Amino acid sequence: MRDYAIDVLRETVSSEVEAVPGAPAGAGTALNPFALGIPILLVGIFMTFLFPPVGAALLGLGTVACLAGVAMAMYRSARERWRSRGDVR
Repeated sequence: MRDYAIDVLRETVSSEVEAVPGAPAGAGTALNPFALGIPILLVGIFMTFLFPPVGAALLGLGTVACLAGVAMAMYRSARERWRSRGDVR
């Protein structure tokens, strides 16, 4: 019974892995710095009360990362709109 259950699980997992169409192996999208900036900001807020110089540095780094992420998202959005209109290649 145990062997049968293991075989069923293996077949299910292998069929799910093969079912992803058009996804090249190892190719992923770049992570936006905004995703890293939010936890850095939260840790910076906490660290500001414990050790102000480190907390201030983390707050600054988190702010820069969040602003860079927002700028990258706006640039990508504008680039896609321009490409859809045919203005830019």
